Amino acid sequence: MTEARTLGRTAPTRAWPPTILDRYLVSELGGPFLFGLSAFTLIFVATQILAIGRLVSEEHAPLWAAVEYFLWDMPYYLLLVIPMAMLLGTLLAMQRLSGDSEITAMKAGGISLARILIPLAAVGLVVSVLSLIVQEALVPLANDRAAYIREAVIR
Repeated sequence: MTEARTLGRTAPTRAWPPTILDRYLVSELGGPFLFGLSAFTLIFVATQILAIGRLVSEEHAPLWAAVEYFLWDMPYYLLLVIPMAMLLGTLLAMQRLSGDSEITAMKAGGISLARILIPLAAVGLVVSVLSLIVQEALVPLANDRAAYIREAVIR
């Protein structure tokens, strides 16, 4: 366990397991992140939904093929949306904490702003790594499958 110097005394600090404060800050981030993820995804795929309707009605493509194409195309849009959702989630969570004076209370309790931001940065790092995995493993596979469905089944 490492020791931190505070006002002439040593106070134990720990990185793991997460403290109650860490879990609280991450839970405050969860709702706005999911809201941003769903809202931005809906905005990005709205044109895809219209394109599916056009494929089915005008080009007489099978509905199941159009829906399957749409689902295989989703990882690409999800990859675009995740950073925006993370930014929105972080801003909304911090705004709510600030608006309710919780950040002021934490600082009055001796917690630095850097310490408050550590769990949020950790979540951002995890989301970035997951995005990298999706980008390198899932998106190429999904794009190939979507292209196959578009060329072989729909057209």
